[in-house]
Amino acid sequence: MSDDVGTAELKNFEFTDRVEFATLLSEMDKRANHPSYTYQPTFMAHHSQRGFHASKARFRLLFGGNRAGKSCAIAHEVAWFLLGRHPYQEVIRGAQIWALSSEYRTLEHGLLYHLRRILPTWEALNLGQRIAGTSIPSFILAPGGGSLTFISTLGGEMARRRLQSASLDL
Repeated sequence: MSDDVGTAELKNFEFTDRVEFATLLSEMDKRANHPSYTYQPTFMAHHSQRGFHASKARFRLLFGGNRAGKSCAIAHEVAWFLLGRHPYQEVIRGAQIWALSSEYRTLEHGLLYHLRRILPTWEALNLGQRIAGTSIPSFILAPGGGSLTFISTLGGEMARRRLQSASLDL
């Protein structure tokens, strides 16, 4: 009986209502199947991404061989803290995160490569000015106040000054 009522109501939809409804369903499906929600961390004795994510230790290390998923796991960790939604632990709202590397190239082809896929496009992220010679924004600001700053340690004394006396969450 309820199917008949639902069908009758659907027939009364104007064409624009049907298009809007179909668009809404498509968007809901896109969000439900987005990599930020479908990520399944590995759980093996010798290599556990899930153990890394769930750890409450102040300092955490993630080891693995080539193509073992280290960059992907770190990118999810950064995205969770940035957006304030971590599935394994409590998150500090408005976390300040620094992504450090010896060269911007390694950040661009590692962390940022995965973040471009992981960070939801529907989040209103603010991107800083692009770092010269790269496709990396100088920072990413999330709606909840989280911030991610990309820093290269090249440059000797100038790099040291950028890093000195920083108060960071991750």
